[in-house]
Amino acid sequence: MQKNPSHCLVGKVFCSNCKQRMAHSYRGRPKYYCKTRYLSNNNTGCVTSVLDEILEQIVIDEFNQIQENLLNAKKVIEEQSTQRKLCIAQLERKIRELSKVNEEYSNIVMSFYEAYREGTMAKKEYLEGRDSYALLQAKVSQDINATNEELNKLRNTETVGLEAFDVVNNGIKLKELNRALVEQIVGRIIVSEEEIEVEWKFI
Repeated sequence: MQKNPSHCLVGKVFCSNCKQRMAHSYRGRPKYYCKTRYLSNNNTGCVTSVLDEILEQIVIDEFNQIQENLLNAKKVIEEQSTQRKLCIAQLERKIRELSKVNEEYSNIVMSFYEAYREGTMAKKEYLEGRDSYALLQAKVSQDINATNEELNKLRNTETVGLEAFDVVNNGIKLKELNRALVEQIVGRIIVSEEEIEVEWKFI
């Protein structure tokens, strides 16, 4: 059975009555609901449920109603793109530096071996030196693998792109949500039976 992906607003939606995060469900029509309402008879004021599509449209509509958000959205994309490139470059540089260190260790071990073969280094000294550098190389290789994993994770992480916006005369206008964009612009979404309030990170 294929697992449904996490909805882009998960963790951002709160019940106005009990102040707790609302849970998400894909059962029936995808929706958020307040678990507290079903756990206690005293929480009758908690929200029953609200559909994903309603929340998404409210966030999009409110965002686009604030004119300066058109510029803010563009700034978000530009800053994220710059930061992403910087982080990737830093990780790539770290891998190159670690690989160079590993190569230097290999050359040192090879020089030990050559000295041992030529009779200018005792066997015990050679073996101790070789084993010491083998431990150092193992640590460096471990660091390289960990950095490669971090680099691959960053490259595969969803980013805010222009595909989330429509280009209009005065700039760009939000048309759909993704998790990366939500993390950049949405603080919390407070839901009651009467209204839904979006708290923005940039206001």
